[in-house]
Amino acid sequence: MPIKNFSIECEFDDHISKFTGGPQDKDGGFSVTVYQRSDGEEIIAAKVVGTVRDAEVLALDVWTPGSAIPINCNLVRLLTKR
Repeated sequence: MPIKNFSIECEFDDHISKFTGGPQDKDGGFSVTVYQRSDGEEIIAAKVVGTVRDAEVLALDVWTPGSAIPINCNLVRLLTKR
């Protein structure tokens, strides 16, 4: 089986099985948005985006829209070769 550019595995407390998947195309990417409760409202806590930069480079960006997650910056970027 060919290796995908990205693969995601997600588990929730109340589910028996995991959710798994990834893009099918060689140029495929993904986007995941994580929501969190804040003062009784739902906010975007984080967004994770995987993209193909060019034929050799994959990019994984993790960002937060403000101070929802206590990290020192609002963007973390990981670049890898295929």
